[in-house]
Amino acid sequence: MKKQIKERMMGVVKSKIAIIAALLLVLYTLTGFFLVPFLAGHLLPGMLSERLQSEVTLEKVSINPYSLAMEVREFKVQEPSGEPLAGFKRLHVNFQLSSLFRWALTFRDVILDNAFLHIIITREGSLNLQRLAGNGADEPEPAADTSKTPLRVMLFNVEINDAVIDVTDNRQPQPAKMSFQPLTVHFADISTIPEQDGNYSLTATGGDGTVLNWSGNMTLHPFHSKGELAFRHVPVETPWSFFRSRLNILPPQGKMTLETRYMIDLESDTAIASLNDLRLRLKDLEVQLEKDKEPFVEMPKVDVDAKSIDMIGRRVQDLRLAIFDGHLGINSDKDGIFNLQKIVRVKNSANPATPPQGSAHPGDPWAFDVSSVNLEGIGLTLRDKSMTPTRILSTEDITLNFRADVTTDFPQPGVRMDDLALALHNITLGFDGTSQPAVQVGAVAVKQGSLDLADRSVSVSDLQVTDGTIDVIHNKEEALNLANLFAAGSFAASDRQNESSAEENSPWNIFVDTFALKNFAARLTDETVQ
Repeated sequence: MKKQIKERMMGVVKSKIAIIAALLLVLYTLTGFFLVPFLAGHLLPGMLSERLQSEVTLEKVSINPYSLAMEVREFKVQEPSGEPLAGFKRLHVNFQLSSLFRWALTFRDVILDNAFLHIIITREGSLNLQRLAGNGADEPEPAADTSKTPLRVMLFNVEINDAVIDVTDNRQPQPAKMSFQPLTVHFADISTIPEQDGNYSLTATGGDGTVLNWSGNMTLHPFHSKGELAFRHVPVETPWSFFRSRLNILPPQGKMTLETRYMIDLESDTAIASLNDLRLRLKDLEVQLEKDKEPFVEMPKVDVDAKSIDMIGRRVQDLRLAIFDGHLGINSDKDGIFNLQKIVRVKNSANPATPPQGSAHPGDPWAFDVSSVNLEGIGLTLRDKSMTPTRILSTEDITLNFRADVTTDFPQPGVRMDDLALALHNITLGFDGTSQPAVQVGAVAVKQGSLDLADRSVSVSDLQVTDGTIDVIHNKEEALNLANLFAAGSFAASDRQNESSAEENSPWNIFVDTFALKNFAARLTDETVQ
């Protein structure tokens, strides 16, 4: 019996089919383990270097034909200058034979370790990554065929571990730089098969301490994604560095946090791209002009909330702004130009207060439903150096509340404010260098006010001014201090700059139902009398 079995086995082994199968297995093994990795390691760098117009190197390609796994190590793409552009330490891809049954390219794992990407924005505004797309400078991009069904692909697990992304913006004399390291990305069950949902998550830490968290789910065909996005502990100096050449301010102080939910839906006929439940928090904000000795904005706490932002319909609903405590300093120079007008650097203009002419239409207007603006405990100092001596207006405590509807119509925006309430405390108005202000007011209260920019009207139900003192001085030059105090200065200069446009507008209409002046005293001093 054993002899018969042995003879049959030897017959099978010596048969042509067995020999061919064995040869094919050996050939498959040698090709998978040795030939394909050898060819890939020697041919791919040259082909990719020519295609990407950059030097491409890789250390090793390994393939396991039995487990259908491939591994690439030390892949690098360099800029023509020799600087690193992109690369990774290890790429592991595991293909699945189940692709034959699913009629889709199926990958169990795609794992990328220690990847790096250096994004450079040139002075002309182009990206160095355009070279990675493989299109030449004069080669037009092919038109996208939206009707074509995408290749069926299934990715069960995609990981990017310990990645680094560096961004350099050369569009200004001092390049702005930002870095995220380490960056971790995870995708699960991502597929181009219709109606197949997958999950993703991204975490990254910036070199400035910024923490990025992004997670949600998506469908690739048709594209639909929703999730949560958060930037935490972002120094205000970081976004400033990308606009510093356009601004006349020093590196601002403060930290901000942005959190929101989002949704992108390209499935329906009407595309949707929205942010929901947006929360922006600013802490310890300080802004200072380059030539000033102290900041003109000091805001320890600023809160901005929005229920929804429709990016396509350009509508913001339930916008809420709250500012607590802080101080705002507004100064004008000898030419009557306010510091707020100097924030943005204006090129080739002798007068920074003059707006650029011929501005293009910005497109469809945005609409803002401002449900509440709440300012509490804000101090204000206004210094007008356009007159001699300098005039100073200050108040220690401002409380302002209102709701509004705002549209960015061109050329005249629409602003409607309702339920306006304003309270000012400890107001002083006088000249710099004097021991006593000319006007002191304990409190000013505005109740149930409204403002309409289109109608150029202001309506106030109740206006009260209480606890004031006015010092009237007839000086030795036989001039009244109040005449100098209320003489035309910076505000009149600003009005003259807009004189041509003002002639085309109707005058403002101001309605006050009830006005009360309480507990006021006046002192008269005549310095001409010996």
